[in-house]
Amino acid sequence: MASCRAGTAEGAEDEAKAARVSEALGCPCVADLRRGPCGSSFVTAFSCFHLSAAEPRGCECLAVNLAFAACLRAHPDAAGGGGGGERPPAS
Repeated sequence: MASCRAGTAEGAEDEAKAARVSEALGCPCVADLRRGPCGSSFVTAFSCFHLSAAEPRGCECLAVNLAFAACLRAHPDAAGGGGGGERPPAS
């Protein structure tokens, strides 16, 4: 496994990244995840990855991603689709 190297980002770059993350989190496509039982852990994991300056990107986010995954296992309907990977029958 590759090691995680912390990166550095400048103030203006950090602000621009934070604005993009905020905009992405406002997308209706993730609204159910944000509002559901795993909303807090989703926002934390999503933000951690997208604000990451480490190499490889997001490698410092393992703990928050594992917490989000554990929440999804505890609440399989939180991600929409029941967590079973099944598709509705074709019509």
